[in-house]
Amino acid sequence: EVPVGDVVVVTSSSDWPIALTRTDETTVVAMSGMCTHQRCALVPQDGDLYCNCHGALFAVPDGAVIEGPAPEPLPPIEVTVEGTDVVMS
Repeated sequence: EVPVGDVVVVTSSSDWPIALTRTDETTVVAMSGMCTHQRCALVPQDGDLYCNCHGALFAVPDGAVIEGPAPEPLPPIEVTVEGTDVVMS
């Protein structure tokens, strides 16, 4: 249910936030939904991911740091699409 070009943050079965985006009709990209600075949960903001704790901003779909204080990009998470479900690989 993620529109192409949009990003959502969902909670995984292990209670960790995961950011999901669709780059086209068949491709889903996933990355950690937690800031690499102090592990605060991220929220979508204008097509990117924003940390409300200290203002870090991450690019979607690659998780690159746009604005610190985050020291590292968001780690990718391998997923596959099975029907209408996104499943961690």
